[in-house]
Amino acid sequence: MKKTILVLALSVLLLAACSAETTQNSKEAYIEKLPLTAAEQELVNLLNNGGNASIYHYAVNEDVKSLKIYLDVYQDGTLLDRKLSGAVGLNAAEGKMAVLPDQSSNTAFHLSIVTGSGGAYFNLQNALDVGALSQIDVPSNGPQAGIKATDTYALFARLFCKPESMFVYADTLSNPDRLKAYSYAYIISCEFSSDRLDSQSP
Repeated sequence: MKKTILVLALSVLLLAACSAETTQNSKEAYIEKLPLTAAEQELVNLLNNGGNASIYHYAVNEDVKSLKIYLDVYQDGTLLDRKLSGAVGLNAAEGKMAVLPDQSSNTAFHLSIVTGSGGAYFNLQNALDVGALSQIDVPSNGPQAGIKATDTYALFARLFCKPESMFVYADTLSNPDRLKAYSYAYIISCEFSSDRLDSQSP
């Protein structure tokens, strides 16, 4: 039941975001985070127990055939685990993605993608015991232009640290050395790939 509600929340958010204006030229390959309206944030609060959501719009060139979603887990700046959580074939040059942290677990997340007439939904989780550490959520805010196959974009990070060390560097997601300041870091990223999935038509 809860999964159905989360899927509904993500679907509504992505459909609502389809009408949002973007700051880039639609013919340029890029990805950027979209702001939530007050109504969209209220919907997230209602359906996800006060949780936050991050929505992204992307446009790609013909070399990009699919998106791969990864969950990376770091401890004191060292990569502990890199998990390919799923992949989706792209049947349109533009699309939307939404990341929604699971409010019942501080190490679980949901991601939804809308591409053309299709899409995909992924559950991302690593059941690592992070103890009683405080957490900070860091969605990526800066747009990235010139997207091409093999490029990776960090969508969202959840950082764990001691309460007295709660701070975020401005370049946390673009400078891996910054992760050494946190006990654990969960980073969700998407890789733009030239790989064509078996389910895609030639």
